[in-house]
Amino acid sequence: MGEGSIVTLVLPYLLALVMAGMGMTLRPEDFFRVWENREKMVVILIAQLVFLPVCGLLLLLCLKDQPALALGLVLLSACPGGTTSNLFSHLARANVALSISLTSVAGIITVLTIPLWVNIALWLLADSGSGWSLPFVDTLQSLVIYTLLPVLVGMQIKWHWPRFALAAEKP
Repeated sequence: MGEGSIVTLVLPYLLALVMAGMGMTLRPEDFFRVWENREKMVVILIAQLVFLPVCGLLLLLCLKDQPALALGLVLLSACPGGTTSNLFSHLARANVALSISLTSVAGIITVLTIPLWVNIALWLLADSGSGWSLPFVDTLQSLVIYTLLPVLVGMQIKWHWPRFALAAEKP
């Protein structure tokens, strides 16, 4: 088994463990505050899901002579932030509940927007774009298993064993 295989097998579980740890720092009220300030979330989602891909498409127009690079930039600009962004939010003592909410919502929305942006890019590169697809069910399943469920488990740990959760927060 090669190194890539070990990383592929272990990394999702490590990310789930990190998410459970972050869940131990959260309370349901944190998510209610995100909902009360949903304008922030909408602005960030528009910036992430519309503005960044449009910037990627503008770069594509400048890099038409390097189609693989141009398409890669569009794909990268269309992808949502992942679980690691939640870890960095936690380390920066930022709004982790907002970060997790953004990761979850953007992860669901990008199931639709990534194919849209990539197909626009392929059209701009004069390619048909047919045959490209993103597995919706697999993407949603991964989001739930590696992001949502671990956070909920961590929140339950904090609810039932608050001293353990507090001790786990300390380095």
